[in-house]
Amino acid sequence: MVLERLERFEYASSSSSLPLLSSGTTVSDPSEKSVEGLRKDVSQIQSLCSEMERLWRSISAKSQRDLWKRKVEQVAEEADSLKESLG
Repeated sequence: MVLERLERFEYASSSSSLPLLSSGTTVSDPSEKSVEGLRKDVSQIQSLCSEMERLWRSISAKSQRDLWKRKVEQVAEEADSLKESLG
């Protein structure tokens, strides 16, 4: 999943270990191309979060609506954090 790949990249970037690509191979220095690809993935996640926010608002059952609101907020916060770390 895109989010898992971004999390692995963020973890690898913050530690001294080598980052992993989605294929499981390591790279010694992530190129601008791969960083740009990750930025696009984060933007896509943020767009999907906006769409999911509209959708959870249409759920009639309050308990389900509250649950999905929290889930969407968590993903959106994680995407913001990933975007900031790639910045």
